[in-house]
Amino acid sequence: MSVFDGLNRVGRCTRCEEYIYEIKSQYPLDHEYGGEARSLGRPLNICRVVTLVLMNGNQCDITMCISCIEQILNLPDIWRKLIRTWQLEQTDKYKIVNNSPTLTLKQKKIQTLQLAKMVYNVPVGVLCIRKPGDRND
Repeated sequence: MSVFDGLNRVGRCTRCEEYIYEIKSQYPLDHEYGGEARSLGRPLNICRVVTLVLMNGNQCDITMCISCIEQILNLPDIWRKLIRTWQLEQTDKYKIVNNSPTLTLKQKKIQTLQLAKMVYNVPVGVLCIRKPGDRND
């Protein structure tokens, strides 16, 4: 069991959690995030970027493997998984373990407001699916 169970994991498909990026390094096994990807290399051939359109008209990119693209109709579950991940990433504990600076009180308030907007601006559809690095806009 991992601290990341039920969350979006670095370098993996948002839906099935298969690795979709080369893994350059991993956390040591005795680390709290033992075995998880620490730094990523290039995307694998199965990696795709899915651009979602949110209720307020904004866009959000997520990464998925080719096999899961057909399953993308389950957007509410995917969105809830992403929100849980964003919540974890804003905690002081997560930032300390990853040697990132902790947020000031003002930054925490801004993050809380942004997260609240994400909760209510759910995805309403898929705009496009592309290979990482491809831009047609």
